[in-house]
Amino acid sequence: RRARPCNPSFNSLGTIYNAGEANSAAVVARLKELCAERGWKLKAVTVANSSEVAQAAQALAAEKPQAVYVPGDNTVYQAFDAVIGAAQAAKIPVVVDAPGLAQTPGALAGVGVGHFHAGKAAALPLAQVLLGAKPAQIPITNVSTERVRLNNQTAQELGIQWSPFILQMQAMTQDPAE
Repeated sequence: RRARPCNPSFNSLGTIYNAGEANSAAVVARLKELCAERGWKLKAVTVANSSEVAQAAQALAAEKPQAVYVPGDNTVYQAFDAVIGAAQAAKIPVVVDAPGLAQTPGALAGVGVGHFHAGKAAALPLAQVLLGAKPAQIPITNVSTERVRLNNQTAQELGIQWSPFILQMQAMTQDPAE
């Protein structure tokens, strides 16, 4: 949903993931649904281990998707530089779900959960337990907040101009600790 403001003609996305990681499989299943709803082509390449990532990234880059999205996949993270290298060589932007990885040279952006607020929110139930509360009596709350981080150097190298909407998303999701 963030791709269209940067490129109104956006219609193809690539991703690499380990189908054996339940979190990645769930994200890619949802990604397939979202791409189908929007009429986008999705090229999903699976890997079984990090030694397969470089070849998968090269194969994906040869397909020429308009962008590559890296979900929170530990296998792919282990060889993230290979994804970046293949994408850079093909001039394909890479968006990762870990905002902290957005500053990796060659990554365009990171859109995902910010951990500052989650860590801060965890202090309250921890204090309750330390003061004698039973964990089963403490309600579970979702404290996840989206963070958007942009890599201006990579954007410049790819000739991408940030839309006001994207710049506003980054400004609105800035962590106080950053």
